[in-house]
Amino acid sequence: MTPLLKKSTLAFTLFLISVSVLGILGLVYPGQQTLSALVLASTTIVFLAGGLIPEYLVALVFFILAIFSKAAPADIIFSGFQSKAFWLVFTGLVIGAAVKKSGLGRRLASTLGGRLAGSYFRLLAGMAATGLSLSFIMPSAMGRVLLLVPIALALAEHFGFKQNSNGRKGMILSVILGTYLPAFTILPANMPNMVLAGMAEHQLGIHLFYFDYLVQTLPVLGLVKTIVMVMVVARIYPDTIKNVRDARPPVLQDAMARSEVVCAIILSCLILLWMTDVFHHIPPAWVGLAGAVLLLFPGIGPLDNKDFLTLNFASLFFVAGIIGMGNLIRYSGLSDLFGHYLISALPLGKNASFANYLSITLATGVTGLFATQPGVPAVITPLCTEIAKTTGLPTTTVLMSQVAGFSLIALPYQAPPLLVAMQMAKEEVAGMVKPLLVIVLISCVCLVPLNYLWWRILGII
Repeated sequence: MTPLLKKSTLAFTLFLISVSVLGILGLVYPGQQTLSALVLASTTIVFLAGGLIPEYLVALVFFILAIFSKAAPADIIFSGFQSKAFWLVFTGLVIGAAVKKSGLGRRLASTLGGRLAGSYFRLLAGMAATGLSLSFIMPSAMGRVLLLVPIALALAEHFGFKQNSNGRKGMILSVILGTYLPAFTILPANMPNMVLAGMAEHQLGIHLFYFDYLVQTLPVLGLVKTIVMVMVVARIYPDTIKNVRDARPPVLQDAMARSEVVCAIILSCLILLWMTDVFHHIPPAWVGLAGAVLLLFPGIGPLDNKDFLTLNFASLFFVAGIIGMGNLIRYSGLSDLFGHYLISALPLGKNASFANYLSITLATGVTGLFATQPGVPAVITPLCTEIAKTTGLPTTTVLMSQVAGFSLIALPYQAPPLLVAMQMAKEEVAGMVKPLLVIVLISCVCLVPLNYLWWRILGII
């Protein structure tokens, strides 16, 4: 039996088991949406983590199982098609195609690549540093992904890394993880951070300030984690730049073509609007959609009807399915139930600051598997006051321990920007699972305790 046939057989067996379990639940526990949501989420996660079937098919399997099991209303199950993330994915597909066709990606890669050439590790470190640096000036993780992935793809092509090569995967993962994982330490840079700040203010009366947040989290959870991330990616996807001198992209000195100029102007406007959304309050999705329309508009943008038809629409179904699953988990109450159960089961007590900190951090990380990262603060924050009374820790310390927790991402589906980026790059999402798991393991063993020592130095524990 070939590996492909084995995967197909295993996937179909899992599908039949899920149908059977959901059918039995519907007969024995009619209307029990929490149990159905648990089965659906577990099935979807196994399909994603194992790479048993294509990602878009995972979404379709989720849709059909959710609808027939009546786990939630249709507007919850298909809510991903109405989400801003869905349209950001579409925007990313259009931007990627425009940057490549116009030649702007090649020009940007020639400028950046000349500074990063030297070694494969230096290349990965440079991509990660670029992603982290952009996190300080662009608050939208989706916006950063949409901008950086096409540049990374152009760079990979310049350095001769073909599709499915280790070098290409390493470059894509470095820029994606580099612009997302460390950004949990920059208050406006990721959605979970902002949810945490909003929940803290409205429910606990605690105001999180940019500088204090940065000092407490950036050194270990940001900078050290970035170094660890680059080393992990280089280890899992090793490669070399053959003949470094020839691999340096030539600096393009010819005049920019009209299509490049138009693409550059539209992208610059998008970046400016994404960076200033705190003033105009227009969601990044609608800003991106307007830019996509201009890039596709006849006589203006570089793309035409044929280019539109070649976009990877399968990724749209996949992202819509994952978002629908997250909303189903929250609608069913599974995330709240799990969060409360997990907290009640933790060994919390007085005069055990490290054990308490570690318990809260790991509980927050595990909650992310069920609530996805943006939903974690909504589950854990209301419990902070009770945890603080039980442990004797300051409420602010309990609150900030969530940052160490929700920065532990074990599977890509927990963070929509990671999914969007992998779909844009046309890389299998399963290829990100191993690096994430290794980073989580190293974080739990080394970085989380190291962050505790840093907080002890700062005097917040």
